[in-house]
Amino acid sequence: MLLERSSEKANAAFASIHGTPSAVEKAAFDQVLGMQSTSVKQHEAADQGKQNADYH
Repeated sequence: MLLERSSEKANAAFASIHGTPSAVEKAAFDQVLGMQSTSVKQHEAADQGKQNADYH
């Protein structure tokens, strides 16, 4: 699930706007999915960058 892979900040923003995933309106679903996907990619890239910095 994307929310499990998102940052705490992104999860808090999602919860304040939508509450739960089931509460996302059908008309907004694609946009919300895209925003969450982008957030996860950025969060994972930041985590990877931290791991690389720790390695060197």
